[in-house]
Amino acid sequence: MRRFLCTLICVAIWGAQAKAEAKGPVPQGGNIDNALSEECRTLLQEAIMEHGLDSVEIAVFENQTGHIRAWLAVKREGNTCTKGELWKERCSQALMRPIVAIRALEKGGLSLTDSVDTGTGVDSIDGMCIYDHNWRRGGYGKITYQEGIDQMSNIAMYRAIRQGMGVEAAKHLWNMMGRTVPAETNPGMIAVMFGALATDGVAKIPDMETGEVTTERNDAFSPSALAMIKQGLTYDMKRPNVMRWLDPDMHWMATTATTPMGEKCYEIAFCGCFPVESPEYTLCVVANKKGLPVGSKQLGHIVNPLAKYLTQKD
Repeated sequence: MRRFLCTLICVAIWGAQAKAEAKGPVPQGGNIDNALSEECRTLLQEAIMEHGLDSVEIAVFENQTGHIRAWLAVKREGNTCTKGELWKERCSQALMRPIVAIRALEKGGLSLTDSVDTGTGVDSIDGMCIYDHNWRRGGYGKITYQEGIDQMSNIAMYRAIRQGMGVEAAKHLWNMMGRTVPAETNPGMIAVMFGALATDGVAKIPDMETGEVTTERNDAFSPSALAMIKQGLTYDMKRPNVMRWLDPDMHWMATTATTPMGEKCYEIAFCGCFPVESPEYTLCVVANKKGLPVGSKQLGHIVNPLAKYLTQKD
């Protein structure tokens, strides 16, 4: 992995022709922490067996050094778990939606405290039909954009993008981030990009072949945009949140997405860094599952114990 700047977000919103190359061998040795990798493997196996997941991939990025300390995959085979192949370029981009939404609000001169009407959870808009996950329960009605981000309301996020980017750009972005086929991104790339958002737009980019780290600042992220993204994605246990399973003691900045990937197949994804005041680690976890129920809580079996392990390890 030599060069990856900010994946879809920079390409689609700011027009940067960033390239994400996943080259060379899968990460092993070098800056990989073997003890951490084994801890991850154990947690992934437990989550697979407890929640009926088909496969899980995780990347652990160390923000201060720019090194990926663990990156591995585990898959189910019958009643056992085996080593999975790193997907490399097989994740959707749905995790980017709240980031794009907040950036669009900032671009359009709006704030997270402004209101948006999500109605009954079903929105026929711009030739699309967008559903919130609670549409069968009547939706969220009129809420703030912050509440929409906290609840991962598709309607609130799309309307935010539409306000800041215009109809055509919003439709294009939304469809790109909601594809039911994998996109050209992976947990390692997402973790590095997300870590840069939390550290004033400075990306520390590891080369998995040489172990070298290059540092780059992406000027597409203005200070006000970065501050707004950090504010919008900082977990606050006092607010209703789809990630209320997160351990608040870790002070997370995080996002999640559950995406249909075919008939009765789903991708469950999480990316977060902690502590948000001065991030030490960024975790990205992506799972595949057939059938219901699905939700980010199923990744809590991995995320919370791993964050505690990393804190105690240091």
